[in-house]
Amino acid sequence: MITKMKKNNRLFFIIFFFLFPFFSFSQQTMHCYFGNLHSHTSYSDGMGTPRRAFIYARDTAKIDFLAVTDHLEALDTSEWDSIKFMADEVTQDSVFIGIAGYEWTSDTLGHCNVFNTPDMVSTSNLNNWSAFVQSVLNESPAIVQFNHPGYPFTSNKWNSFTNMGTSADSAFALIEIIIYLEEYFYMEALDSNWHVSPSNNQDNHNADWGTKNEGRTGIWATGLTRQNLFDAIKAGRTFSTMDKNSSVWLDINGTPMGSEISYASNMPLHIMLNDADSEQWNNIQLIGANGHIFMNLTNHAAFLDTIVYITPSASKWLYLKAKQYDDQYIFSAPFYITNLPIGINDYKEQYDHLLSVYPNPLNTSSAVIFQLMEAANITLKIMDISGRQLAILCDQRLPKGKHKFLIPVKNLTHGVYLMEYNDGTVCKTIKIIY
Repeated sequence: MITKMKKNNRLFFIIFFFLFPFFSFSQQTMHCYFGNLHSHTSYSDGMGTPRRAFIYARDTAKIDFLAVTDHLEALDTSEWDSIKFMADEVTQDSVFIGIAGYEWTSDTLGHCNVFNTPDMVSTSNLNNWSAFVQSVLNESPAIVQFNHPGYPFTSNKWNSFTNMGTSADSAFALIEIIIYLEEYFYMEALDSNWHVSPSNNQDNHNADWGTKNEGRTGIWATGLTRQNLFDAIKAGRTFSTMDKNSSVWLDINGTPMGSEISYASNMPLHIMLNDADSEQWNNIQLIGANGHIFMNLTNHAAFLDTIVYITPSASKWLYLKAKQYDDQYIFSAPFYITNLPIGINDYKEQYDHLLSVYPNPLNTSSAVIFQLMEAANITLKIMDISGRQLAILCDQRLPKGKHKFLIPVKNLTHGVYLMEYNDGTVCKTIKIIY
């Protein structure tokens, strides 16, 4: 009996020794904070003063941080100084953090929030992407967020996410995923080699800072100070959640999400996924480049703490997304996989060639067309921009070969939708317009 106990104790210490880096880094060193990095006041096209916004977010919404980000073109120097002063005035470390920022608003290029700058950038570059990027870099240590990439739909999305080099990449740290549609642009940004992590904000224009909905930006930081939050954002330790108290954490051998990590076989991915209200998860997926599914769990309890072993040989990035039964989603920060054994771009082009929707924008003859290299269980569904399922076009096993399914446009109103293709190995989303 004593010998058995000694063996069990020895085994416990061996397990604890090897797993301790996971627990120490994620649970003891890091804390999860929830807040809102996109809001407006009467200084541009919102309501109330920045002071009122900060106090409401702290005392009524009871979130951990709020950024007031009024439109750049509406602000003068005195108003910018006022926002910074009020952010400092309301900030109390370990209690609540006020953040001053502004929203660069281009009708042709998209919108960006800018934080942590001494001064505002010029309003003369609203239609010049290169000039804006350079002006941001001149205001070091600026942090930039790609705002609501799903709207406006006519925007060319920051020159189609053309990457502006290492310096720009280091400043652009966030991309909003407020609605399900915007995951499409998250993938596009990652494919374009931007190192960005997701946020979920409320873009408040009414006096509801933090209470407009349950959307939150989650930040894993070493403490609740402004510098701690900025350091965590720059390191990529953020997530987007549509549920106000759900959280997600990933690490590989203690290296946290948001980081680059060198490719290896059987990489131990540590996943912690939790909902404080004990809401269960309908679906949990680990998504890689080009929609590859590295893990798929269904019907899971609110708390998940596990290690899965992955070999991402066909993906230069990966992240976790999960959906609750009320269609609220959570999206983790990505890992960036370096030293891959095969090229990614050629594979992506090959796969894109095998799946298409044509014509798009839709008409009565529009169909989704795809080529199967082998028999597979196929699910094809149409969703609205929030991720709510509207129609299932296919849910069956199909043989090898070419397949075509007409899209029932008569059941749609004019707008933007998502076509999701899933064959168990690949989950790919295509934006469709009717």
